[in-house]
Amino acid sequence: MSERSPWLAVLTGWLLASAVLLAVSAGSIYTLAFPDPDDAMRLMEVRDWLAGQSWWDVTQYRLVAGDMHWSRLVDLPLAAVMLLTAPLFGQAGAERIALVIVPLATLLAVLALGAGLTRRVLDTERARLAVLIAPLSVPLLYQLRPMRIDHHGWQVVLALAALFLLLGKPTLRNGAAIGLCLAVLIMISLEGLPIAAALCGIAAIAWAFEPSRRFVLLGIAWSLFASLATLQLATRGLHYAAPLCDAVTFDWVAVAGAAAVAVSFATLAGRAPLALRLGALGLAGCVPLGLLLATAPECVAGPFAQLDPLTRALWYQKVSEGLPSGSNIPAGRS
Repeated sequence: MSERSPWLAVLTGWLLASAVLLAVSAGSIYTLAFPDPDDAMRLMEVRDWLAGQSWWDVTQYRLVAGDMHWSRLVDLPLAAVMLLTAPLFGQAGAERIALVIVPLATLLAVLALGAGLTRRVLDTERARLAVLIAPLSVPLLYQLRPMRIDHHGWQVVLALAALFLLLGKPTLRNGAAIGLCLAVLIMISLEGLPIAAALCGIAAIAWAFEPSRRFVLLGIAWSLFASLATLQLATRGLHYAAPLCDAVTFDWVAVAGAAAVAVSFATLAGRAPLALRLGALGLAGCVPLGLLLATAPECVAGPFAQLDPLTRALWYQKVSEGLPSGSNIPAGRS
């Protein structure tokens, strides 16, 4: 079996899936009928930025309460496609091109990462089959279809990229790349925090059983902290000084820094018995949690813990995306 065969399968599968998705979405693309209101809001964010609104300001002034905590990182690929294509196709044409190209680019990345993961765990033949299976996932395709330009597709890509790297060689370089992926994931939305915590936990437990994986764990911890701090300054400046439960602030950066320091000390127990290594990791986990409880205890209850009771009742409890799976949502209100 040729070593290149998975990538030919990736390209073929992507072209077929893209053709089907474009055919199904043609009417929505023409009429700008978005799958979700957040996609329409994302387009407005990009429009306003390209029209002169500050990079640091993502406020939606059309709304009564327009203070947004969204990240500019998701705006970048959309804006890049619009700027490149607008001279040839005009603003309206450029927007529609971006609404197609950017989601389909995330689809290509997901297919490639899925094939790469399968190849690392199993073999080339099954990697080719993974390309066929991925487009059959309706929930996955919903996040990667044309017009779906909110942050969820990028979350899938970054989580898969981090997992792909975690299954690679346990080097400091790979650890740094994992930390960067997780930092971007969290910066895009704190929804990615449980995924980042899970992957960091896997890396930490892997070190406990195999102390030679120390450098990849340290790379993850310190890269995550440094990348979060850098991205916070680069995309938000000194804004968001007060703690927020639904977006990265410097309190969250400090928590990541505390975790990096604690993990570094924990890995000094590399020659100790397994039980002591696991105990050291447990104590290390208490450090960032304790800092979070001290600086932003309200955020322990969840990303929307700061909502006032009226907003929670009239809005949040009607949005299925933010509720636990299995919650009963009245028809037409999700």
